Amino acid sequence: MEKILISACLLGDKCTYNLKDNYRREVEELKKRFLLVPFCPEVEGGLPTPRKPSEQKGSKVIMEDGTDVTRFFNDGAQKALKVCKFHGIRIAILKEKSPSCGTHFVYNGTFSHTIVDGKGVTARLLESYGISCYSEDQISWLLASMDAKESAEKERLAAIKAAKEERAALLKQKEEEEARILEAKKEKAVKAKKDFKKKPFKKNFDKNGEKKSFRKSFHKDGEKKPFRKDGKSFSKGPRKNFSKGPRTYKKSKPE
Repeated sequence: MEKILISACLLGDKCTYNLKDNYRREVEELKKRFLLVPFCPEVEGGLPTPRKPSEQKGSKVIMEDGTDVTRFFNDGAQKALKVCKFHGIRIAILKEKSPSCGTHFVYNGTFSHTIVDGKGVTARLLESYGISCYSEDQISWLLASMDAKESAEKERLAAIKAAKEERAALLKQKEEEEARILEAKKEKAVKAKKDFKKKPFKKNFDKNGEKKSFRKSFHKDGEKKPFRKDGKSFSKGPRKNFSKGPRTYKKSKPE
């Protein structure tokens, strides 16, 4: 589960300058989807609670009584950055208008409750390191945008899965078609072989359909061979037995 840095006061911690909190109901929905890491830069930077309110004035942070507390705010911002790096945090939800956590607006430094465009010390440092900072007013929008992103990702994965299944189905259909064609060829070959065995060989029969005799009934000179009483021609007699090997002849020595 992804981790998010969040201002501790938004979770109900009484760490503001007047010992109060800035609890928001939307954080309960965040808890269901993220691991929330509470952090208060002002307290972690070394400021006590309760304390005098502080506002940014130029590059410094000044308390209402004129005390320069820039060092404490810078220390708190550096510690927040270390926490984000340690936990691999990429998103921070911070308290708007705070001199340390303001993401879009801060007080102008006159303690007259005048709001101007600007960022708190911690928000500015985190964003310079690529950490996205949102205010408490953007929690609902952030959740909705994440839902839309997740929905789009699910649709993309579903489309990829459907395309894979379609390719697999086409491949299976092609394989089945090739197997069917091969089986048909085999059946055709077997049938042709059976038909060939059943079919009479034309050369074995004469024009009248009678089976031809392949016995040689004529001599080389054209005279008809004599036949025995059973109608079979005489054979040339038994072959000589060469089991003892062929006959050899000795060559006569020249005189």
